[in-house]
Amino acid sequence: MALIKTETLDLVEFVGIHKILQARYVVLEKEDGVVVSENYKRLSFNPSDDISILPAELQAQATENWTPEVIANYTQAVAS
Repeated sequence: MALIKTETLDLVEFVGIHKILQARYVVLEKEDGVVVSENYKRLSFNPSDDISILPAELQAQATENWTPEVIANYTQAVAS
């Protein structure tokens, strides 16, 4: 009996005026090919975050959505 845990990117959203990136992963645990547990894990990233740590598919979406104007507006909002 082998227990295998997998995490798969399930949903990507950019939320609000500052386009906060939310990524949802589905976490499956399978025993002998049968799903015994299914959960979700969410991560969020701000426009000022270092995107080099993100998976390539999220980096591309962050680059597309986080324009210099969005980053500047977010940075200004955090500073005030």
